[in-house]
Amino acid sequence: MRAAKELSEYMDYEKPAVPASWHEFAAAWAAKLGLGDKEIRLVCATERFGAPIILRLIGKGPKIVFTARSSDAADAAPRRQRFLTAAANREFSAIEIDMAGFYVEEALLAPPDSPARVKWKSGVLTQLLRIAEPVLEVPGEGEAADQAEDAQRTARVAELLQS
Repeated sequence: MRAAKELSEYMDYEKPAVPASWHEFAAAWAAKLGLGDKEIRLVCATERFGAPIILRLIGKGPKIVFTARSSDAADAAPRRQRFLTAAANREFSAIEIDMAGFYVEEALLAPPDSPARVKWKSGVLTQLLRIAEPVLEVPGEGEAADQAEDAQRTARVAELLQS
């Protein structure tokens, strides 16, 4: 009964909330990665489909969105550079990790032994690593470089979660 009540607190289909334990996890890892002086905001967007997680840095001026090399956005290269510069120089006051509603709901509704129940942890930690370790040396360009970077981050996340 208690689990059902707790689940109902987060399952407002108009605006599902990110559980407090997720915020605690993100703040603890941010501190371990040298980002403890930054505000961590985990939000859930219900009306967005596509990317399950969007990473933004917030400071003075407009939000700075993490942009992949292979992005189709007309201003992808300058957006990516702006993000990398802000992350490297710590030129922001808050980190916003925006998770799509389906991503959050999947974790909350999954059976207790399902990998979907904890998939969010690697997603959050990956985003924090994009800031704590913004520049990775990878071969290739565009999508190939994005995939190589994702593979390195996935390995680093697995290493950190097992430590």
